[in-house]
Amino acid sequence: MTKETYQMIVNRSLSWINRSELKISISVKNVRGGRAWYDTKEIEMPLWINNFDVIYQIYYIIHELVHCLTGHKHDKDFKLVEDCLLRMWGIEIKRKRVYPKELKFNGKIVTNIPSF
Repeated sequence: MTKETYQMIVNRSLSWINRSELKISISVKNVRGGRAWYDTKEIEMPLWINNFDVIYQIYYIIHELVHCLTGHKHDKDFKLVEDCLLRMWGIEIKRKRVYPKELKFNGKIVTNIPSF
């Protein structure tokens, strides 16, 4: 996905939860993993993610968006917000602990994800 596509997903997600006033900037870089900053509302997405299913890419940008909304912890509140936003995109997650063990899109298992 492109930076612009990630931005569209973030903006649409924010509008669904009536948080359109938040301005979150996104960059795509050759980094090991994605990052998000709560204070500055910035998201950094890794280039390697394009090797995986588009549903995984949507999951990943939503995961980073939730960090911008809730902070750095992967606590119960984080997972609740992440679950709600993912469901809005038709995505269900079964976690190992934090990251997906399995993703489903509209009830069908997504196979091209790192943990599959």
